[in-house]
Amino acid sequence: MKNKLATNQFLDKAFDKLFQAVGFEEWDKEFSKQDDWYMQKTWTKDESNKYKKWFLAEIKNDLKLKKNCAEKEWQWFNLKWGWKEQN
Repeated sequence: MKNKLATNQFLDKAFDKLFQAVGFEEWDKEFSKQDDWYMQKTWTKDESNKYKKWFLAEIKNDLKLKKNCAEKEWQWFNLKWGWKEQN
């Protein structure tokens, strides 16, 4: 149960930071109830890279993941919930 709690705490922090990257104060749970919420905001490649760097450092620290496992978690997280990148 402790591991699940740690994962949920990390995800709460990750979503707060994700939403802050595009101008929200924190994770807007009402906004994220919309089917396509992650397509309604955009971020630049630089913003995405900055968030990725933060995400990898935090997930390795919080969940004690090795680099390759952290990278896989990033790929899934970004694929499923990452903001659309500006062209």
